[in-house]
Amino acid sequence: MKFLEFNNVSFSYEKDLIIDNYSFSMDKSEILMIKGKSGIGKSTLLRLISGLEKIKTGTIFLDGVNITNEKIEKRNIGYLFQEFALFPHLDVFQNISFGLNKLSKKEKEEKVLEMLDLIELKGYEKRYPHELSGGEKQRVALARSLAVMPKLLLLDEPFSSLNIELREKLRLELKEILKKVGITTIIVSHDLDDSTIADRVINMR
Repeated sequence: MKFLEFNNVSFSYEKDLIIDNYSFSMDKSEILMIKGKSGIGKSTLLRLISGLEKIKTGTIFLDGVNITNEKIEKRNIGYLFQEFALFPHLDVFQNISFGLNKLSKKEKEEKVLEMLDLIELKGYEKRYPHELSGGEKQRVALARSLAVMPKLLLLDEPFSSLNIELREKLRLELKEILKKVGITTIIVSHDLDDSTIADRVINMR
């Protein structure tokens, strides 16, 4: 059995058919890149997996469980948006710990420090998003997604807002981090250079 199974899924927005009977699957701990031209439905596919959008027909299974109609908060899926989506009024510590309310204060502190060590930003706990570079914001957003230990991580055009030099640097860092934690990951991108992170690439048509 595959870790993620996206089976014969269709989705329409108003009268427009965005995704038509689309299927793919992936193994546990695999890093999969989905490429395709702009507007083909790549970001919509991630929104369907995460539960932000409801599918019209088809099924989605994650780790053997049918999550097709599961609530967002019960899917245990991390989602890193193009815009990083950090809370501007919260510092780095508060941003990373945002989804850790079930942990004790000590456990929360330990988890945040573990994540900061992972993304090599120790000492940045009290900095606010406006004090960070684009690359630092991206790493903090990644740490926040990983802190809750999701079963699946979704990355939507993770480098699109960064300059070329920073993209190349962060690709290497991201691949190292993802392999270190062994998390199953889907990366959506139109940039073929992002395929260096992936174990496998599929072209969405």
